[in-house]
Amino acid sequence: MTPSPPPPPPDPPARDSAPGRGWRDRVLASGAAVRLLWFLAPAVTWIVDFSRGRHNTYKIYRQAFWHLLERRNLYLAYPLEHGDVNLYGPVFGLVIAPFALLPDAAGGLLWNLAMAGVLSLALGRLGLAPARRLLVLALCAVELMNASWSNQFNPAVAALLLLTFAAVEGGHEFTAPLWVLLGAFVKVYTAVGLLFVLFARDRKAFLAGCVAWSAVLLLLPMLVSSPAFVLQSYQDWLAALVHKNGANVVLYTSQDISVMGLVRRAVGQPIASGWFYLVVVPLVLAPLLRVGQHAHRSFRLLYLASLLMFVVLFSSGSESSTYVVAATGAALWLAQQEAPFRPRNLILMAGLLLAGLAPTDLLSVAVRHLTNRYAWKALPYAVVWALLVRDLLTLDFARAADPAPSEA
Repeated sequence: MTPSPPPPPPDPPARDSAPGRGWRDRVLASGAAVRLLWFLAPAVTWIVDFSRGRHNTYKIYRQAFWHLLERRNLYLAYPLEHGDVNLYGPVFGLVIAPFALLPDAAGGLLWNLAMAGVLSLALGRLGLAPARRLLVLALCAVELMNASWSNQFNPAVAALLLLTFAAVEGGHEFTAPLWVLLGAFVKVYTAVGLLFVLFARDRKAFLAGCVAWSAVLLLLPMLVSSPAFVLQSYQDWLAALVHKNGANVVLYTSQDISVMGLVRRAVGQPIASGWFYLVVVPLVLAPLLRVGQHAHRSFRLLYLASLLMFVVLFSSGSESSTYVVAATGAALWLAQQEAPFRPRNLILMAGLLLAGLAPTDLLSVAVRHLTNRYAWKALPYAVVWALLVRDLLTLDFARAADPAPSEA
């Protein structure tokens, strides 16, 4: 009897040919390296800067606490202590206090690590799938390094907006405004996060939180200083910000690295910021008129991303180191797409990477000079923001399932 032939081997598992499928595995495989870089870069940049005596920003920050304690004007120049002047609100003296009490070597290192840590923590609160969260971290890593070189507070600016958004998403409406109000009492423009009240289920609790936390943040610095000094400091702060804005609008400063600065330098005229806001603010607010889309998490996440980019791209005070905030928004938009690594997005990612490196000496001194002189860094971010706003205004988010945290 002739033996029957062996059964054919089973068909190999079908591969999903959808574009970009498999990117999650590749991103997850790089997770350890991304996390290491996230905290190693701020530590290394501090060690290099401190060893060379290039930590002027940290000196300004540290002295904000001591000046608050000693009731010395927070916004005057103190050339024997540091260069430049403080431009942060009185409550910042309490934010920096735990670090200012330490020797500079330890305080500055822990400050840089804290800024990286709070942004990572805030991204974790968004409930993103692991691969998407890692992708956001990877896309923001260069800008985090830029912020760390200057010991900047900007990673916390992004984190505070994320934390308020996450609190609203989690139903913690009374607590939610604390974070953006803390940011506003330090750097004003995080107040745009108060727009998240429109996504809150209990808006009365959110508004009550606004009143309560504003009172707390106003009074807290008085505990280590005096009511009269703190109230006077807010008047001094307003005057300092008005003066600084006027100085930034002139051409070819080290600030105004924004869409407004890009246009001003291209045409050679110090166009007033108000003209830009007449066009841009309606674009920022228009997606909110699509009330039917508010129910979809993807819409809300993209609106968060839009605000993160807006506060940098349309601020005369934006510097290269401020772009960790805009990079967080751009990364959230890219990571929320079904196929983040499609060709168009790869081009955008390359543009953002070059924008992060161009203002440094890592490419060349000539590139750095031209990029900073003409605010070219804003250009690729402006392209991403325009595409993001287009999505907010045109996509039907009901047709796309919101990414679940467990998908990766």
